[in-house]
Amino acid sequence: MCGISAIVSKKNDISVSQLTAMNNSMRYRGPDGHGTYISTNKKVGFGHQRLSLVDLSPKGNQPMTKHNRTIVFNGEIYNYKVLLKELKEKGYPFSSHCDTEVILSAFEEWGIDCIKKFNGAFAFVLYDHTTKDIYVVRDRIGEKPLYYTETNEYFLFASEIKAFMSIPSVKLRPNIDTIKTNLIFHFFADKESTYFKDIFSIRPGHYMQIRNGKVKIQKYWDIKLTDEISIKEDEKEISDDLAAISDLLEDATRIRLSADCPVGSLLSGGIDSSLITTIAANISDYPIKCFTLSVKDHPDEDLKHAKELVKAIQNVEHISVDLSYDMFSVENLDRITRHLEEVVLHRVSVYVNTNYKAIRSNHIKAVLNGQGSDEISFGYYNYYDFLHYDKEMFQYKNFSKYWYEQFALKDFMDKKETKRLIDANLKKNYVPYMSKDIVNSVLAFGVKTHLLNILNHEDKFSMAESVECRTVYTDYRLIEKLMQIPSKYKILDGREKYFIRKLGEKYLPKTITKREKLGYPDYSGHFERRFVDKIITDKGFKNSDLLHQLFDPSIFSQLSHLPLSQQWKLVNLYRFEKVFLN
Repeated sequence: MCGISAIVSKKNDISVSQLTAMNNSMRYRGPDGHGTYISTNKKVGFGHQRLSLVDLSPKGNQPMTKHNRTIVFNGEIYNYKVLLKELKEKGYPFSSHCDTEVILSAFEEWGIDCIKKFNGAFAFVLYDHTTKDIYVVRDRIGEKPLYYTETNEYFLFASEIKAFMSIPSVKLRPNIDTIKTNLIFHFFADKESTYFKDIFSIRPGHYMQIRNGKVKIQKYWDIKLTDEISIKEDEKEISDDLAAISDLLEDATRIRLSADCPVGSLLSGGIDSSLITTIAANISDYPIKCFTLSVKDHPDEDLKHAKELVKAIQNVEHISVDLSYDMFSVENLDRITRHLEEVVLHRVSVYVNTNYKAIRSNHIKAVLNGQGSDEISFGYYNYYDFLHYDKEMFQYKNFSKYWYEQFALKDFMDKKETKRLIDANLKKNYVPYMSKDIVNSVLAFGVKTHLLNILNHEDKFSMAESVECRTVYTDYRLIEKLMQIPSKYKILDGREKYFIRKLGEKYLPKTITKREKLGYPDYSGHFERRFVDKIITDKGFKNSDLLHQLFDPSIFSQLSHLPLSQQWKLVNLYRFEKVFLN
């Protein structure tokens, strides 16, 4: 896990100082080493910050050159040992045992199609010295971020947007459409457009090729839904699916434990994190440190169930991470906003960041994470509520109406404009995945949007503390398998997450497999109120240029009547403006 940057010049020579400045802006992503590369014609430059987890020696340093190609790589190829063996059998020599070198030899053997062989979380930029082609690649699900922008002088790429601020010709301006779309859909909006004009994200499952100054973007992976395969009906086939999912989950956990340093685990006490923590403890040859968020002297179901699991299994070391009022200071929210590079729309961002700070303080550089299970196994309650609607509700026009009606701030935005943004998001991220299996269509929509937002949070807040987050349920093999199972088999026995709960019976205490989903604890009455009240009284709040671009001025006279959750969004829009746009 690292921070990468790249400059492809259209005119002027690239300097080391430019790359160093981009690197320094995200040094925390890779505190174990750094490096730069500039091509002989001085038109291609790469920068790298290294967080060393595999092959801790200097042999794993980047930028790395082999087979007349140079790469900067962020992430992990979890199946690199299998590919390493295959490539060695084909006669390829290796000087390290890191996955970066495997990518370069795989590219030599299979060309760009090598990415289809990778099981991992990855983003990389590769320069072919012979053809002068540039390849910019992102993993299937979007676990690792990779941004780009274009000026009159450069194509620019980086793991974080703030790296572009090192280039004088790049000016950060708010992307009003994107900000509004995220306010409407919250986490159900994709990440291709960022909160800043003319700065974009490479889409998951895509790569960009730059040849002779011309850009081509190509999709190499996507979700397949149940309409495209036979529908299973008998119990044996369901049992076979369960066995296959069990094998995949165990292997997905095993390969994510691969590192030359200890790997920990996030343990919420829910079924998803409990399952992977237990599997990891069974596999690992060292005790797995697991971390649970809690509040002192506050009733906490998560901590209760986490402690119950720790007592029931072996080879774990449990650490409770205390939440406090200090998290909700203006200084801390501004710091979190700076790392997220978006508006902090929900307090969950604060909790996530606090967890990773504790993980790093306990000398853990990588942790397993249970995110992704709900999106692929029917775990969120709003998904479950969808079952009570008539199927007609999920037709495009009706679904569009649903999103408009649920938008709490719609009275303060132009109706026609709001509906235009809703339609644009649904046409891009929902309509292509509409099928006869309505629930799976909604799940696919969630994978393309909600899960992507969750992964963005996990990456930004883990890397802010120099920690690698490894999300087990986002293994593309699990996603492909579960998305091809009809949704009615995901809610058998009248409960959501049927397959995950059945696997839980194999590993976990019954109290955990049967507990209701709670999500992050709601401590808003304890934490958020003071913070929100302080910002609303700030002299600059009602004069915010960003807020006036987004909303009708009447919103300021209605502030006291808005729910705390909506006030929270407004004050964090204001803090986003202060951090990036002033």
